Amino acid sequence: MEYKVELYKSVNGLGFGTDKAEVRKIMGNFDNTTERDMFSDFFAEYEDDKLVSIEVFGDFIVEVNGVVFSSDDEFEEMERKIRQIDPDVEIDDCGAISKKYSIAAYFENGFDAFLIAKEGYYE
Repeated sequence: MEYKVELYKSVNGLGFGTDKAEVRKIMGNFDNTTERDMFSDFFAEYEDDKLVSIEVFGDFIVEVNGVVFSSDDEFEEMERKIRQIDPDVEIDDCGAISKKYSIAAYFENGFDAFLIAKEGYYE
């Protein structure tokens, strides 16, 4: 699946702050977990029933500010790309977190997931 990110605002036009019922209506089939819904290839996380983040997994392509991430990227490639967006990104052996831009890349068994969130998500 391909995702176009507008930092702090939306993923594929689905805006942060959207009501949970509306997300479900737009996206269709889901499984409810404790604080988030699992759709076919992403999790939607809510706070006070409002969308705060989307975490994509599986086979994905994520475009952020013209930088394209792929689930096929190796760790070093992901690190190079995410530093183009935020040179101050925090990198560890599990991935990368940009608190400034509320994005994260998770590596455990390859490129497992990419999280996109509302502004201030990591504060």
